[in-house]
Amino acid sequence: MRFPLLVAVALLIPAIASADVLGRYFMSIHPQDMVNSRGVALSDMGQVLQQDRANYHRFGRRGPSDEGDPFFGNADLRAQIPALYAANPANRDLWGGRPPQVGRADFADILVFVCGSGGRITSIALDYADGDGYRGCP
Repeated sequence: MRFPLLVAVALLIPAIASADVLGRYFMSIHPQDMVNSRGVALSDMGQVLQQDRANYHRFGRRGPSDEGDPFFGNADLRAQIPALYAANPANRDLWGGRPPQVGRADFADILVFVCGSGGRITSIALDYADGDGYRGCP
């Protein structure tokens, strides 16, 4: 009797743990993304990502590598970006979880994956947009 239960649980684990790529976009972090709308410096990567999307959608301040996305034009969803960033522990592998510094070699284009299931966004995943293969969603 325990064997069928174990098989059922083992089959469910990948479904619970994995997320689908709901969308993706390229972006670069620019000096305008490193400060909030009041000019206060941002030190958390989730906040920088949120400001990048506010600059793109709300203020029309777009860098040459910034692409649009169908999600974060909505201010309420954009406000969730720091939590969505924090929901993916693999994001801390890039720059130690802190925003890259302008002018440094690690200041590169970024590929952002919007992850979730059933149309519900559960996290975002970052990767260097360097063409060497992408992690996608966890």
